[in-house]
Amino acid sequence: VGLAAAIDFLDEAGRDEVATHSAALVDAMVERLARVPGLRALHAKTQPRLPIISFAIEGVRLTADEVAVALSDRAGVMVRSGFH
Repeated sequence: VGLAAAIDFLDEAGRDEVATHSAALVDAMVERLARVPGLRALHAKTQPRLPIISFAIEGVRLTADEVAVALSDRAGVMVRSGFH
């Protein structure tokens, strides 16, 4: 049911428009992450990029879970931490 709804949404919105919007969001995310001191984004440099970015925080000894909680509690940013 969920997959059918997602396909209907993509068909209605237009796949090219969705791809363009997704690319703009990724570009904005990469640009903003580049401004964070001590944060090193690990992402593709060429297009198209996936809307998934891993990052490393330099000079801080925190676990992935601690970073995720801090981002959620302090900045309202939800991230996936842990093993994939």
